[in-house]
Amino acid sequence: DAAAIVDSTDNAIILKNRDGLIEKWNQGAERVYGYTVSEALGQPIEMLVPHDRVYELNANAEKIQRGEKIDHFETIRLTKQGRRIHVSSTISPLRDSDGNITHFIDVQNDITRRVQAQKEISRERAFLDTIVNGVPDALFFVDLDRNLTHCNQKMYRMFGYAPGELIGQPTAILYANPKDYQSQG
Repeated sequence: DAAAIVDSTDNAIILKNRDGLIEKWNQGAERVYGYTVSEALGQPIEMLVPHDRVYELNANAEKIQRGEKIDHFETIRLTKQGRRIHVSSTISPLRDSDGNITHFIDVQNDITRRVQAQKEISRERAFLDTIVNGVPDALFFVDLDRNLTHCNQKMYRMFGYAPGELIGQPTAILYANPKDYQSQG
């Protein structure tokens, strides 16, 4: 049964009419946002949108009114508790038998953990860059397969490569004439 499938997903699935009022709200939406079905039905979709993101509703509505689908749009939304979460949203228009748009289906995936992990990795990389580039000697890191994963600026200057060019290369490239090595590969 389609309703059971819709309710079994962790994704928030929200059906809204052309006026932006919520008409369907699945269990995934309850888990993501904290509102029960009875609290969400009939409410404007704006209840999930931070004030600094309301402009997105208008831009998306214009695209959807033209019949376009919005794929994997990443944005910030609000839970019942007022917590800001990151979501990836795909919005599609639904049409009646005459081809007129009647509703919009919005499938949202909570990507807050992924976004936070990416931010943490970026902070760690920036910290590592600060330390590594402060070393006066050429310095590089390798993975278990002996491929270069990180090099400082001195390393690039020493070997004549542009920043980033060595990343992913096997360490053997450092011990051979790069032109000879590339012709063997």
